[in-house]
Amino acid sequence: MVKQLKIPKQSKSRKIIISTEFVINLERIKSYGEGLFGKTVSDKFVKEIRQKIAFLSKQPDANPKNRFLESTEKKTYRNIIHKSYCILYSVTVSTIDVIDIYHSARNPECIQSIVMQ
Repeated sequence: MVKQLKIPKQSKSRKIIISTEFVINLERIKSYGEGLFGKTVSDKFVKEIRQKIAFLSKQPDANPKNRFLESTEKKTYRNIIHKSYCILYSVTVSTIDVIDIYHSARNPECIQSIVMQ
């Protein structure tokens, strides 16, 4: 199950917060991957995602800004691109909020609705 998303020790300045939507959608992607590619490949994919999220605590600004969402002085929206998926997260002074994961072929106009949820 993806719900056991373990993140290594985080930096003192920013806390990583994982949204429920992210956990649910990652579980769906994992299940879909198991059906297509098998459990081993699907588990490897989820492990890679976990590693990329863990890296955010060290360098939250290492990934590109999301070009479909407007960042402000207090909050910056960024993407982690992994294979065919995009992990949307925001960076503030005190937190890193992992908002959602979605297929990169998704209509960019729908991305705004992800943040509004």
